[in-house]
Amino acid sequence: MLSLGIDGGASSAKWVVIDQSQTVIARGMSAAIDGHLYRPESLNRFNDCLSEIKQSIGDSKIGAVTIGITGYGSAQAIHNRISHFYPGANIASSTDIALAYRGEFDLGEGIFLYAGTGSIAIHITRDEKEITSGGWGYLLGDEGGGFWIGREALRHLARNATSILVTHDVEETFEIADYVYFIANGKIGAQGTPDELNRSVDPFVRQFLDASPEGPVPFNYPGPDLATDFGLRQQ
Repeated sequence: MLSLGIDGGASSAKWVVIDQSQTVIARGMSAAIDGHLYRPESLNRFNDCLSEIKQSIGDSKIGAVTIGITGYGSAQAIHNRISHFYPGANIASSTDIALAYRGEFDLGEGIFLYAGTGSIAIHITRDEKEITSGGWGYLLGDEGGGFWIGREALRHLARNATSILVTHDVEETFEIADYVYFIANGKIGAQGTPDELNRSVDPFVRQFLDASPEGPVPFNYPGPDLATDFGLRQQ
């Protein structure tokens, strides 16, 4: 009996076929895949990957398929597609990070840390409960990943160099700026350190920091009623 293993990632999908003695029979790589098979583009890429594997190994009988895939969605949808190409095969599926853990540790032993573009750590208990940390994307976490490292490097440069940054991104700017000026109507509307501005009760500052539509800067302007504006008003 031959076994097929697939590691489906956001950059590429790698696969290998082994026999019962764990001798490698074939291996290859295809385009990126993910488990969000409810999306037509993801489903098409998944089908293309399985088709490429099928063509590469010919009529070889696959008795078991193990897949770890990023964006792990519906296990049933994933299994249904695999069964279409390899009917009767035993199928085991999981996230790609869980598959990586199982490749390095026995259950209940060790912590697997992945740090690429993002970062995530996982431990799987002896009763197969997955405990993870990170993996939320750069907006919510992924400390130690490539994006985070690059952003921290830019922050370090900004903190240690005299520079002027023009931006509307208050949160990111306040993390690296020593002094801030708010410009309105060609004039300085407010100024101070990030801490001073965060504590300010000035209506102009609060409207900007809180992204409020109400305040000294008007967002509602007088205009004609809807019927007149669309030329629907009968003359």
